[in-house]
Amino acid sequence: MNSLTILLDLAARNYGSCSAYCEGDRQINYLDLRSLARSIASALLQSTAVRSKTPIVVFLPKGIDCVAGFLAALYSGNPYVPVDYKTPIARLQAIMEVLGDCLIVSDSSGVQRLNEAGIEAFDIADMQDANKINNAGIDARAANTMDADPAYIMFTSGSTGVPKGVAIPHRAVIDYANWVVDTFNYDQNSIFGNQAAFYFANSIFDIYGAMRCGAKVDLIPEVLFTFPSKLPAYLAEKNITSIFWVPTVMKNVANSGVLDQIALPNLETIAFCGEILSAAYLNVWRAALPEAQYANLYGMTEAADACCYFFIERDFDDSEALPIGRPCRNMYVTVLDDHGLEAGVDEVGEIAVLGAGLALGYWNRSDLTEKAFVSSPFESRYHETLYLSGDLGYRGKDGLLYVKGRKDSQVKVKGNRIELGEVECAAATLSGAQNVCVFFDAEQEEIVLFVQTSEKLRLRPVNQELKKLIPDYMLPSRLEIFEQFPLTLSGKIDRMKLRKDYGLV
Repeated sequence: MNSLTILLDLAARNYGSCSAYCEGDRQINYLDLRSLARSIASALLQSTAVRSKTPIVVFLPKGIDCVAGFLAALYSGNPYVPVDYKTPIARLQAIMEVLGDCLIVSDSSGVQRLNEAGIEAFDIADMQDANKINNAGIDARAANTMDADPAYIMFTSGSTGVPKGVAIPHRAVIDYANWVVDTFNYDQNSIFGNQAAFYFANSIFDIYGAMRCGAKVDLIPEVLFTFPSKLPAYLAEKNITSIFWVPTVMKNVANSGVLDQIALPNLETIAFCGEILSAAYLNVWRAALPEAQYANLYGMTEAADACCYFFIERDFDDSEALPIGRPCRNMYVTVLDDHGLEAGVDEVGEIAVLGAGLALGYWNRSDLTEKAFVSSPFESRYHETLYLSGDLGYRGKDGLLYVKGRKDSQVKVKGNRIELGEVECAAATLSGAQNVCVFFDAEQEEIVLFVQTSEKLRLRPVNQELKKLIPDYMLPSRLEIFEQFPLTLSGKIDRMKLRKDYGLV
């Protein structure tokens, strides 16, 4: 079978009674998760609108039902589209515009919210009837699914204000899940402490890595990440053995000072990905938990999460750069110079990726796909796709890869990838704004919004207005007001001067 659902089918067969997910007081084993997903899929198949490869938007709070919604879409022969339940309706509509024909699965509150905006949706509560599972229909869809078909479409921020949908094939996720289990030696006794939002690529590690080996995923309550000092106690209480978190959370826990106060003998694997982690914070963790295995992963939405990894087995000075290491199995990662050739040792260039984990491209955006997914210069005998990441990096004398930053205006804030252009497009709609520009303060790790206006704007009301268009993680942390922006000789905003004057170079 070429469908990603093979992982759940095997988990149900081999680890059926093992707990698959823990969501507060609710738990579900792999047999019941499979039954739930297939019942929802059967309800989807009853709709004449659900043709093969029709994107299924899963607009649900993070939880067991959300995972079941993903798997139901796959069982119905369609890719799923994870969307932040708190996303503004305007952004959801922009996503739907990119998708074209699609269906939405939500809960009763979500359906009401969507209906008020004139959007139809299925209520997942009405789709859970184990007595009406259409096994023949599901099996027929599975038989017609190829491993090159899209399994999910994950949306990232777009530089023109329009989100981009990254289409990842079944084969990429299956290969990645196999790599995760083989590399970290997970089994049915492992317990994953999930932090990543399901619309964020890091969640693929937890969802399908755990499914591949029958492990349990504990969905850590989101509120705890606003109180990092409480996270170690939760890990201890739940006997969590593995975490895969963004570095911002790692930093917050390190700064809380509680790692030395709570024993975590079960925490065996500590992996992180999504941003650059300073060795100073890593050293706090390693001092408190010296027996754990630490891994720095590097990846992107366009490559089924991680494509490079590095096991940390020595001490690093606080100011020393952590390598992203070497490519994952079945992946090739290199650095290209300005001429598109492989850069030399210590030469900074653009990180490029090819291999089994690559995306198919951007959904309904062949123009963007052609720019980012190019023909590889390393193989002239047949077409080989190379993804240009936009990240800057270099290969050190030790043979390991290192990341330096971004080539364009794309940044990462708390693990979320953001195009500053999308924030700028939203800010341009602010009442009283004559002109706007947005920068990223790398030192403070915050978005800074500059507005030219004659009005007295304040950050909180501005963000309340922006929340209608963009998610919370894209909101600016600082606001600077101008009567008149400095201009270049060509009449454009003098961004270089603004960067210099405000120390954002």
